[in-house]
Amino acid sequence: MNRKKQQAVAAVCQEYLDKLHADNKGILAALIASADGFNLAAIRSAIEEERLAAMTSSMHALGAEIVNAANLKKCHDVVIEAAEGKVLMLNIPNSEDGLIMTVVANDAMVFGHLLWACRQAATQISEKLTSVK
Repeated sequence: MNRKKQQAVAAVCQEYLDKLHADNKGILAALIASADGFNLAAIRSAIEEERLAAMTSSMHALGAEIVNAANLKKCHDVVIEAAEGKVLMLNIPNSEDGLIMTVVANDAMVFGHLLWACRQAATQISEKLTSVK
């Protein structure tokens, strides 16, 4: 991806992450990373973004391998439930460079709502990216 396109993709991703965060107060951190672990856009938080982007790539790849080994076709999401919150990693559908959204939410956020909101954002990003040249 050339530099100009990368900047346009990052701007679209940032726009939708900001909206997701504004609409869902339980979200503590969010980012969109490339499949090779580079951060494209993020909600500023105490979490080190570059490290989270690299771990996102690794976790999603591990999830994909487990899904493949179990003959479940394609990995869409990876979910981690912790004592004080949740981490959700989702594919951005049809993204040219295999983009992955990672969202960290507190334990007060209902999982179903988090999943729905993140899938809506991922779909909107995907649709918007089809027009980025």
